[in-house]
Amino acid sequence: MISRAWWMTFCAFLLCLWEETGQNPFVFCYRIAWGAFWNLRAQALPPIAATLRNDAECWIPSSTSSMRYLTPRD
Repeated sequence: MISRAWWMTFCAFLLCLWEETGQNPFVFCYRIAWGAFWNLRAQALPPIAATLRNDAECWIPSSTSSMRYLTPRD
């Protein structure tokens, strides 16, 4: 059984989204559908292995971008 707090949170989310879209039903439905699409897409993507995320090249800024450091070095 779904608790009352869950329903209140869900209704508050919908109310905030309704107000954020300027009470326009087309924009409201678009935002709901777009959010559902991205949630389904994110679930379909395979997870990235931890060894790939912790690769040493990812931690070196020069290998991932050509922009210089913005903070001065001591």
